[in-house]
Amino acid sequence: KQWYQRRVRGYITQPEVHSHVLFNSARADIPDAPHRAIEKLLLLILHCKSNHLMGMLIRANLLLAEAQLLLRLYQPALQTTESVLVQALGSTDILVQSTGRWLYVQCKMVNTVQDRERTFSLLEKHLKLALDGFLAHSDVTNVCDILYYMSRLYHEFDRRDDRNKCAKRYRNYKMTLSLQDPL
Repeated sequence: KQWYQRRVRGYITQPEVHSHVLFNSARADIPDAPHRAIEKLLLLILHCKSNHLMGMLIRANLLLAEAQLLLRLYQPALQTTESVLVQALGSTDILVQSTGRWLYVQCKMVNTVQDRERTFSLLEKHLKLALDGFLAHSDVTNVCDILYYMSRLYHEFDRRDDRNKCAKRYRNYKMTLSLQDPL
């Protein structure tokens, strides 16, 4: 929205336009061809660094981590997410922060850690904060994803009551989502 307002007023620069084109092109390639999206994202990251576009750089790194997860490059995805998470939490909007937390939790879950109880509390905290962020943006699809993931996490750690609560909320949101979507 902010980018659009700046564009309407004529304040947007050519490097910003170029970065948005690269970002949207890479985001469109993520589901079908994540390897092609990675190439575009690496170009975008170089472009953002050379033009000091820090907000887009953070978003590009998070999208890169998402592509790496799809390609099952779990350790690089975790490193990418951790390298940009602090900046994302400190200087971006709530949607980017929630996306960063969500990616961090996904990466941590696949990269198993020895201290299971400490890992559980960390993942639970990040999932709840990401859930709050997506609820604030009324992003029902990501809310459903997080609730499903939380119920799996609770099941993994044998917390039945919490799992059942999340599963019930997931089912309610899934029904809401199916009522909104006519097909």
